[in-house]
This record gives sequence, C-alpha cells and structure tokens, in this order.
Amino acid sequence: MRDASFTSTKPRPDAAEGSLTQSLQHASERAREVAGDVVETVKPYPMATIAVAAGLAFALGALWSMRRPQRSQLERWMQRLPPLPDAKAVRSYWH
Repeated sequence: MRDASFTSTKPRPDAAEGSLTQSLQHASERAREVAGDVVETVKPYPMATIAVAAGLAFALGALWSMRRPQRSQLERWMQRLPPLPDAKAVRSYWH
C-alpha cells in the first residue's frame, strides 16, 4: 500500500496561502511589539531621540554625498577662467 504523502507531487495552494497568511500575521504582531517598544523608549528621552535621529541623518547625508564624484578646487577655478586664445590668435597680436 502506498503512502498518501507520496501520491501527489503538485503543490497545494491552500497550504501555501495559509502559511503566507500566518507569516503575515506574525510579522504584523512583531511590528506592533517593536512600535510599542520604540514608544516606551522615546517617551522618557525625547532630546536624546532627536539627537540620535539628527546624527543618523547627518551620517546618511555624508554617505550620500560621498557617492557622487566631487570636482577638485582647481577644476572649479579652471572652469571659471575665460577660454585661452589659440596660438594663431596670439601670433596675430604681435604681427
């Protein structure tokens, strides 16, 4: 006699849906717990929370600016200079 667990090789959508629903419920409960923990921690220390948030924002901003290539001070100065005349124009000044 064959075992019933080996007769079907197709995945059961009901079982996957139930597992997904259970995982979503667990994640939702965990998110509520974490939110409650955050509120309990923030309420007694509002200034420290603001300082930590500002520090994180500064660090993220510094990392973001490092991502973009920066031009050197010399390159910025050179860009502000007027274009130099070519050799033919310089010769025409003297002749």
